[in-house]
Amino acid sequence: MFKKIFAGLSAAAIAAAVTALPCAAADIEADENGVYGHAGIVWMIMDQWDHRKDIGDDYKPTDEMESYDVSVTHKDVNITGNGQYTVEMSGYCPPQAEEVGWNVGYLGVEADLNFEDNEDLKMEIDECVIDGVTYTFAKGTTTNKKGEEEPIQMLEDPEVNDGGRKMIKIKNGYGNNAQTEPEMDAKTWVTTDPITVTFTISGLPTDKIADNPDEIIEHVYGNGSIENDPVEEEEEPEETTAAETEAPAETEAPAETEAPAETTTTAAASTDSSSAAEKEGSSSNTGLIVGGIVGAVVVIGVIGFVVAKKKG
Repeated sequence: MFKKIFAGLSAAAIAAAVTALPCAAADIEADENGVYGHAGIVWMIMDQWDHRKDIGDDYKPTDEMESYDVSVTHKDVNITGNGQYTVEMSGYCPPQAEEVGWNVGYLGVEADLNFEDNEDLKMEIDECVIDGVTYTFAKGTTTNKKGEEEPIQMLEDPEVNDGGRKMIKIKNGYGNNAQTEPEMDAKTWVTTDPITVTFTISGLPTDKIADNPDEIIEHVYGNGSIENDPVEEEEEPEETTAAETEAPAETEAPAETEAPAETTTTAAASTDSSSAAEKEGSSSNTGLIVGGIVGAVVVIGVIGFVVAKKKG
């Protein structure tokens, strides 16, 4: 009888212990290809707003208004178990990144695993390479201002929080950047060189498939790289400028100054003609006067001669 009671108590204790266990990674199931989920780089440029807000083809990298695809290539991964993975993006940097000095709203790694319902499931970034510089990441836990232990690398909600997926931010223009060596800042990358992020997944039921040929998922968006985008032609503004500079040449000052010169010459000629006419008129009048005087003298002489003759 005591054996039955003891056996019953043992069974109850075991059942209670099992029930008390949190929902762990054992509840996570892989698909027929051994894939538990996916991971990739997500990013958003502050004040300029080009972005890739989620992994997968349903959320392509676009401009602010999502009117066109940004040219960039992403290499995401299939997560097939516990282990280390590397994701990559290349072919894109914000326009005039060095001149303008854009900040990054966020740059990080997102995994579409159900972290919320599986507290044993963890992701930590090991290192990343940006513009050829390798950054190593602090790991483990730290004590926050409330005196509570929390992970140094915080799992945060991505823009698309579907199914418990999470992200770890590397650059964060709205909060804290990751703790790295050398120190991370929130400035954008300034080359189209590959950005790689290496991270480790733990807490899954199995380890990753070694040498998996299907581990990398390549997504080519737009032209794959902004270096392949068509160059904007600037010929039209140059032609307009040329036209604007040619127009004044046709109405230059010499043409305008020649007309007054001709007018002055004509006016001078008219003045000379008028003076000549006046002189001619004056000469004519003088001749008439002299002729009249001579005629009068002749007439007087003739009259005197006639009178003298009659007296004789």
